[in-house]
Amino acid sequence: MGVHVPARRVTEASASGNAAARSQARAESEVENNMTKKKKTSIMLTDQDKKLLDLLAKKEVRSQTAEIEFLIRRRAEELKIEEP
Repeated sequence: MGVHVPARRVTEASASGNAAARSQARAESEVENNMTKKKKTSIMLTDQDKKLLDLLAKKEVRSQTAEIEFLIRRRAEELKIEEP
């Protein structure tokens, strides 16, 4: 024979599980929204490039992303490439 669990306990457990599921769904939705807002760019850097980028970012007091963007814009100016 099975174990009898009072109905109230089952309901509390279900409510707790549903709240957790709703919370998880909200978190996943928020992550998806943030990902659609941000453009993701993937580039491969050698270990030496990563170290140099880190040093440049520290010296210029910028994030590595800001440093990369700065270097790209500067190079585009040198090559006389206009932004689209």
